[in-house]
Amino acid sequence: MATLTVTKASRSGVTRSPAAAAGGGDDFPNDGRTVLVVNNAGGSTCNVNFALSSNPLGGEPTQTVTEADIAVAASDEDVIGPFPTNLFGSSVAISYDQVTSVTVEPISIA
Repeated sequence: MATLTVTKASRSGVTRSPAAAAGGGDDFPNDGRTVLVVNNAGGSTCNVNFALSSNPLGGEPTQTVTEADIAVAASDEDVIGPFPTNLFGSSVAISYDQVTSVTVEPISIA
């Protein structure tokens, strides 16, 4: 698992630095105002899973929340998020069902 570096958005613009999606998954620090750009240049859909924190609803035993799964189509780029800290915690864990020609980059929009 690789920890991705978060790019800070700016009105003056930023140079993006996407990283190859890791076969064992990735994570990134979460401030609740970060989105993940997923570019799938491959020939098949990439299913991206975002794990919820271990206690996403602050101890509410009657609530059920499932993990977030997003399908990124072949030859598509999706912007996913943001990830509320009360659901995803201070670090977002990501897994992929395939990583061939998939790049990712977290961007803080704060």
